[in-house]
Amino acid sequence: NSKWLETPVQKNFSENLALLSGTDNRLSVELLTQKGRNNLSFAVGEEILFFLKANKNVYVKLYTADASNKIFRIYPNEFTNSTPLVRAGEVASIPGNTYSSDFSFLVKGQTGNEMVFAFASDTPLPDLPGSSDTGFYGMRQVNLNIRQIKQWVSDYALQRGISLSWDSLPILTHQ
Repeated sequence: NSKWLETPVQKNFSENLALLSGTDNRLSVELLTQKGRNNLSFAVGEEILFFLKANKNVYVKLYTADASNKIFRIYPNEFTNSTPLVRAGEVASIPGNTYSSDFSFLVKGQTGNEMVFAFASDTPLPDLPGSSDTGFYGMRQVNLNIRQIKQWVSDYALQRGISLSWDSLPILTHQ
């Protein structure tokens, strides 16, 4: 019976079987720093390097929610083209070799719990509504919270048939 094949149980079974057999075709992205992914802690004045890896060619946007809950798009920026592509299996470094030698992501300002998150898609995503240029290396401030950003990006991708994945890293900044 074809309707039986469409049940959630069968669908989940098929997805799990694909994962076990290594034939999973879903898009995935991984975000990490020079310190890895777990228990991340950076002191004021310390540089943070981000690394991205995806299982397919993807376009990426990287955001940070700082300790005061201000959200900024930090990638792409003026050192990248407007729709930077991360190639499948390669590790992209941010900042990378196309950046000015005097540019770095340094911890400064208010310290505390921060969140960095990456959205990867098979088609370039537009800037978020309400985002504005900071005047700092092409980075943009976003006037949405993390939940609203995830919802907007998910809705945008779903309406257009775009494959989407995201990853996030909690980071503690301190004196």
